[in-house]
Amino acid sequence: MSARKIISVVPSLTELLFDLGLNDEVVGITKFCVHPKEWFRTKTRIGGTKNLNIEKIKSLQPDLILANKEENVREQIEELKKYFPVFVSDIKTVKDAFSGMKKIGDMVGRKTKSVNLVEEIERNFSVLNNEIKRNAAYFIWNKPMMSVGGDTFISSMMELAGFENIFKKINFKIFERVLNLYSFIILFSLSLSEVRNVKRRLFFIILLPSSITIFSCSFTIILS
Repeated sequence: MSARKIISVVPSLTELLFDLGLNDEVVGITKFCVHPKEWFRTKTRIGGTKNLNIEKIKSLQPDLILANKEENVREQIEELKKYFPVFVSDIKTVKDAFSGMKKIGDMVGRKTKSVNLVEEIERNFSVLNNEIKRNAAYFIWNKPMMSVGGDTFISSMMELAGFENIFKKINFKIFERVLNLYSFIILFSLSLSEVRNVKRRLFFIILLPSSITIFSCSFTIILS
């Protein structure tokens, strides 16, 4: 039997549920589930992704909770599992994402719709020209500076978009040496002010005597 009262504790899964047409079935979302806007205004909020309001969740009596291994706190999810069915996604590649979308679609009674959605996304990806890879680094945090590694969903997306993650096999701790070796594109998932701060820190590194050859590097800033 398909789930009739669903709580999503992950923004991306909330958007998936919306795309699957589950307006009536979704009874709770997090304060970070800002899309779709109408759900953010009308759905019950059950805390943040890492600070769930367990008692409020219990009061909603869901028959399915959707969570994610990276987004949510393990101890909180384990507590919820004592009372309700919980599906925990673990997405490291685009293929994982497609598989998870179809699995969730099956659980919520939207199998055909989820399959169609995956096929549509796959068709859109198929038109990308990603044969020639461009070196790139994707920064996800400013203080401290953090970039994605190879075993991540973002790195998988980068490859599909025609980028080669320079930190796929290189430790971020040798960042200065990497700057000397590569000409690469920098991708950000930061606010404009955070990007400016990272740029200042990068240029500081460039001016260090040991990194003088970095001037040969080209930096392209792309906001995502």
